Amino acid sequence: MTSKLRHPVRAIREPFGTAGLIVASIALIAALAGGAYAASGSLTAKQKKEVKKIAKQFAGTPGAPGAAGPAGPAGPKGDTGAKGDTGAAGSNGTNGTNGADGEDGMCSEAEPECSLPPGGVLTGFWSVAGDENELVMTNISFPLRVNPAPTAVMEFTAFGRTFGRELKDGESVLVGPYPTINDIGSAPNPEAAAQEAEDAFKVVCPGTSADPQAESGFLCVYFRDRDLITVAAEESLLMAAEPSGVAIPAAVANTAANEGAHGYARGTWAVSR
Repeated sequence: MTSKLRHPVRAIREPFGTAGLIVASIALIAALAGGAYAASGSLTAKQKKEVKKIAKQFAGTPGAPGAAGPAGPAGPKGDTGAKGDTGAAGSNGTNGTNGADGEDGMCSEAEPECSLPPGGVLTGFWSVAGDENELVMTNISFPLRVNPAPTAVMEFTAFGRTFGRELKDGESVLVGPYPTINDIGSAPNPEAAAQEAEDAFKVVCPGTSADPQAESGFLCVYFRDRDLITVAAEESLLMAAEPSGVAIPAAVANTAANEGAHGYARGTWAVSR
């Protein structure tokens, strides 16, 4: 009785042939080693199928991923790209709204009188000089009309204190509750009366010659320095301020020691509406 068992090498060789068996074996070895050899061009379609089947049966599990390699060096800078096309023009913006009309300016068609507006302040400089017994006038002229006319107050120093002399038509009185120096001296407490009169002057004329200031409605005249000049030599010539300014009479003090003397005075002024 003849055995039907076939030799294993022959069983493999017969489907492939001798040459095909060699190639299949090489492909199988490559597949078992983890390669991806497909033996294209050397095997028939049937042989390729068998090799793939055998490789699949005996393929091992994938190994663990290897460690990341070191970063490669930076590549060279690339060439400058070509200039892009010009973009389309944007749409026009909308027109803004008109602003509100401003206030009418001084000396304009709406304000032809060129008057100092409420809250406005003007400042300036004044001076006067003369010889003994010579009547001289110092003028303070406003560059803008001050309407209504301000109350003119001149700085006046006596007894080491500074008072204010309010100039009126034909007379001069101190600002505050005491019209004259004599009224301060005859007060029950002259020192307190002098302080009260000085404080009253500083309320309406809070500035100095270096920084002339005036409260609203007042013209304040400050002395910077003077020598022998007295103001209001003749009270009958005194006048109140007008919207355009004021003129103040002055003279060198008439004493034996001042015979033939020359006097002067100068200072600053401020007026506020």
